[in-house]
Amino acid sequence: MVEIPESHADLLRSTVDVVLTTVSPKGYPQSTLVWCSFDGEYVLLNTGIGYQKEKNMRRDPRVSVLAVDAVNKMRWIEVQGDVELVEEGALEQLNRLANAYRGKTSTN
Repeated sequence: MVEIPESHADLLRSTVDVVLTTVSPKGYPQSTLVWCSFDGEYVLLNTGIGYQKEKNMRRDPRVSVLAVDAVNKMRWIEVQGDVELVEEGALEQLNRLANAYRGKTSTN
């Protein structure tokens, strides 16, 4: 487990721009803008089954997540680690993310 310094945990709890980088089938980094949250222990992301980033993470769980402060672009945090793909509770988590980032919920 990667320790998140309290000085930057707020970035992962907020709605700042977050970039998820996975490893593509050809071995190159593949970056995607995503929504995330932080439960105090884990950085939580959400993706649909069949998306390229989901396929990449199933094949190679090594990822990087970069969150940049919207006010001070020189303040950021990068978290590297191995993902654990969990389907249980995914819709509820997506709804929480949608509500935080866009003020609405998803019905898919």
